[in-house]
Amino acid sequence: MTVNEFYESFLCDAAPFGQDAFFTKLGNRDVSIDPTWSSNNSKLLKAVIKISGVPFVSQSRHEKLITIVEKSDTKLIVKMDNRTL
Repeated sequence: MTVNEFYESFLCDAAPFGQDAFFTKLGNRDVSIDPTWSSNNSKLLKAVIKISGVPFVSQSRHEKLITIVEKSDTKLIVKMDNRTL
């Protein structure tokens, strides 16, 4: 798989297997993602995720900031900052 094929499959605005699809497949609720990349090459995903093993808590809000640090024909560097609220 080339860098561009990976980008088109998993990161572009209409990616068929993007982070929003992945979070939905995991059974998370209220999944939303910015529709386009911002001027600083980032997107924010928000969801309500399931939590197990924590007494009295079964779900929590989650945010994932996806930033493309570098993209070329041979290299793609993606930074993902996760925050559970």
